[in-house]
Amino acid sequence: MERVFVSKLAQGRFTVPIVVAATLTIMTVSELSYQQRYRITATGTGVVDARINALDTARWLSETELGARAYAASGDPKDREIYEQGLEKVEISLSQTMVNLDRIGIVDRSHHDTLRRMLDERLATLAAWVLATQEGRLADAQALTRNDQGRRLRDDFRARFSTLLDGVEKEHQEARASLRNAQANDRVLLHGVTFLAGLALVLLMRQVNRDRQEREQARLRLADEVRARTAELRELAGHLVTAQEDERARLARELHDELGSLLTASKLDLMRLRRALESSPVVLDRVNSLEVQINKGIALKRNIIEALRPSSLEHLGLTASLSVLCEESSATLGIPVHATIAAVALGRDARLAVYRVVQEALTNISKYAKASEVRITLTLAGDRVEISVVDDGVGFDTASIQLARHGLRGMKVRVESLGGDFDIHSAPGQGTRLRASLPTSQDPASANEDDPAFAESTAPT
Repeated sequence: MERVFVSKLAQGRFTVPIVVAATLTIMTVSELSYQQRYRITATGTGVVDARINALDTARWLSETELGARAYAASGDPKDREIYEQGLEKVEISLSQTMVNLDRIGIVDRSHHDTLRRMLDERLATLAAWVLATQEGRLADAQALTRNDQGRRLRDDFRARFSTLLDGVEKEHQEARASLRNAQANDRVLLHGVTFLAGLALVLLMRQVNRDRQEREQARLRLADEVRARTAELRELAGHLVTAQEDERARLARELHDELGSLLTASKLDLMRLRRALESSPVVLDRVNSLEVQINKGIALKRNIIEALRPSSLEHLGLTASLSVLCEESSATLGIPVHATIAAVALGRDARLAVYRVVQEALTNISKYAKASEVRITLTLAGDRVEISVVDDGVGFDTASIQLARHGLRGMKVRVESLGGDFDIHSAPGQGTRLRASLPTSQDPASANEDDPAFAESTAPT
């Protein structure tokens, strides 16, 4: 069920648009959340700054009033310096407070003007204290400090300022609450996106693992099918080789029985005719010429039969027949053919395959190699019989030449159809090495019961 769902989801026509739309939605929500947090943070920062500035304004206003009151009481210039410094700080801190409040939009302009007017009235009262003290009217200055109007202005300004600070505090609390809500929303969004991404990753990995397993199973099935097809082709190739050899044997028998009997009968008739025509030299010469032609036909018939089915392999065995083949090839090629041939246990088809490989290799050497020496080796290596044919000829490029052109494909098919291996090593100017390997027979006695050479080599002494 899950696999079908994932497969349909992956192959659906709306999958990509849905994924793109979901991605854009998440990005949009994330950006809006970021902008909201940014505004809330900016508001919170402005609120904090405004609160600090407001507190500074109240503190410096108290410092200014204390300095003015102390100056009116003592007339000490140091108290006047405190007053003047506080007066300067009050102006600065109040301006910064109003700027921050305007920036975050907590108070309107009328509220700002009211605070400004109340502060100016309070500062004018303090200035009157200081002026009376400077003019030496200490009694008037002290009387002004005890005036109820000044106290009322101070209390009104503090009440208005307290209201302002309460509004700032409320705004601060609201900003903090909004920030917490935004953080909670971001947390939910992050957890949701993380969960969906993790779920998608798990489903994707499971699908990838299934696909990999399916590909591996398909590869194994394909490998099994290739092996089965290869075995079938090898069996078919072996059948074709066997059928070819059977057809050759049949043709050899037909030539031996039918054509051989005809040529033999013709030769016997010529011998009788020669005795009857001994008195006619001219006719006798014609008869002798005809007998020569018949003898050539008999020799040609024997060569064809030997090529179709080597009689030496049937009557003398593999070891002797290979030795005879090497001697005949050496005489034909006019070069030494060195043979090292061991008695081995091979079945009938395998012996014929070895013989054909050596025969075809010598034929190729005579046509193409231009060799000055050939070495043929037949050895037993464990449970394998190895045959190698090495020449020092011109060689060739094994990557470019077609195996079928020189009968090499037939050698390879013949050897591999019997469960053997076949390979060629050659390069231009470096000669050629042909190697074939065949499994030995499981029953040496039955496998070589018609091989006199093997029987003699394995007979008890």
